[in-house]
Amino acid sequence: MNLNAYDDITEKVDKTKTWIDVDKHLLLSREIKFRKYYVLSKRYNPELKVYEYYVILIDYKPIDRASYNTRRDDYGRVKIRLHD
Repeated sequence: MNLNAYDDITEKVDKTKTWIDVDKHLLLSREIKFRKYYVLSKRYNPELKVYEYYVILIDYKPIDRASYNTRRDDYGRVKIRLHD
């Protein structure tokens, strides 16, 4: 396998859909319907032996877990901060 073929990876972002801004740790979307709060969740998949991560958008603040306010920018995009 020639590794030189993988050195120049061009990453095209379709900003009319959903994408992640890696530098700012943001998930930006024009497709996701706006909800007031979001929750970050993870689940272990024993078949693949990895964690799967989910962003859950909800209308009401949950009592039993941490939630965050969903933001919308001037362009109407939903902005979700991907916390560490």
